[in-house]
Amino acid sequence: VGGKQRIAEVVAHEIAHMWFGDLVTMVWWDDMWLNESFATYMEYKSVDRVFPEWKAMQKYYIDSVGSAFVADGLKNTHAISVEVNTAGEISELFDAIGYNKGGSVLLMLEHFVSSEIFRKGLIRYLKTYSYSNATKKDLWHSIELESKANGMDYPVVEIMEDWITRVGYPILTIKNMGNGTFELEQERFTISGNIKEGVWKIPITYICEKGEQRVILKDKKMTIKNAGSWIKINYKQTGFYRVKYESENLTALGEFIKSGKLGSLDAWGIENDLFALLRSGEITVLEYLSFVKNYCI
Repeated sequence: VGGKQRIAEVVAHEIAHMWFGDLVTMVWWDDMWLNESFATYMEYKSVDRVFPEWKAMQKYYIDSVGSAFVADGLKNTHAISVEVNTAGEISELFDAIGYNKGGSVLLMLEHFVSSEIFRKGLIRYLKTYSYSNATKKDLWHSIELESKANGMDYPVVEIMEDWITRVGYPILTIKNMGNGTFELEQERFTISGNIKEGVWKIPITYICEKGEQRVILKDKKMTIKNAGSWIKINYKQTGFYRVKYESENLTALGEFIKSGKLGSLDAWGIENDLFALLRSGEITVLEYLSFVKNYCI
């Protein structure tokens, strides 16, 4: 089955290039990811649609999102879209950032604006620039127009510029301020633990006692009120950022994993973030192993 699945993924990837690469081609190599990130993301989505029993989108998190987290968590990384001046610089773009981080950012955007608006935005983009050239801003503008047409008015252009042109990604530290209020504070995450600057515009989906909610974090800090006694940031694990919880909140989420209230992707995200925090020296081995032993085995 593994061999068949890999063959299906490669076939789907190359077919996707008929739209992302052939029908619409990037203006210049700085937007190489418009070809490869889309094809990588769509290979898993299409295989998941045709062969749902393979659960290709769950595999996508390990193969692509997890790989992008590792590569972009290094001190020396690069943005998805970078200036290209020589032929030698082109080959440097074909890596985990160009393929996997780009696809991870597309996943985040699709989930936040909804699959329907995302699909309509892609159709608008492909029709507008068929047999021509386009840039990343053309794509963001097309999706934003569809968002406005559907009464949502998401600032897609403003949000996505951060994720395409900047290096690294954020980690959100969550603090319970009492009375159902939680404070979110962002900084850049690196595995070495020594780079802390950076403010992204982060589309956030979270779940709490009130249910699923969505907000956009535009500043270093923000507060969420009336959430109850616990909160799970990055619900369904579609955002490209890490999260650090206080022990009480983390224990509550662990119990939800154990009882099945939180699904496998959320469980993977919490464990993956904890392991990254362990590697960066933010938590101890005992803290990590205790959580895994109690809630993930």
